[in-house]
Amino acid sequence: MPLPGGPSDKAGSSYERRWTVFALIDLLDGRARTLRIEVPGEDGVGSEFRLTVDGHAEWHQAKRQRAAGPWTVNALITEGVPQPWQPNLMRGERCVFVCSTGAEELRELTDRARSAQSWDEFEAEFLKAEGVRTGFERLQRAWQDLSEEDIYAALQQITVRSIGETELAAWIDDRLRSLVNGAEPATSAAALAQLADDSV
Repeated sequence: MPLPGGPSDKAGSSYERRWTVFALIDLLDGRARTLRIEVPGEDGVGSEFRLTVDGHAEWHQAKRQRAAGPWTVNALITEGVPQPWQPNLMRGERCVFVCSTGAEELRELTDRARSAQSWDEFEAEFLKAEGVRTGFERLQRAWQDLSEEDIYAALQQITVRSIGETELAAWIDDRLRSLVNGAEPATSAAALAQLADDSV
């Protein structure tokens, strides 16, 4: 469990930087079309970058881990993570939350929303479990301008990904090894990280 401040903050920045490098590799191999780091204005609040994939904007937020425990829905709201997503989600754009320790409550809500055929089915069948209903109600309080149906639709546009920093570094090395000839993956990763830093 990390301690707040100091090395923990630096580790969090390292994790965010690695995720940005991972997204830059999506550009290199053609999986993504554009990437813009730290988008100015209200649209970019709460996101590291905007990635365009298959013609759709994805807003990415990366968090390593919390000193106080896992990323529950309540913890995410307390940290102000989902609130800035609201206008982007209402335009039909996507939001991706990436963390090293998991955000299982939010993942469960998004999985259930995608599995339901309609809001009525989601409410009647997929919000039965008390913990799931509680998480949904917390999002309602965070997104006060949205109806229940809007929140259901927004959840379908959110992806939660969990990967530890060591595994993320290994993924980056593996992908670069297959893309870049004649250079060590670590060297290529460092160059991409510098490119990300220089574009801020």
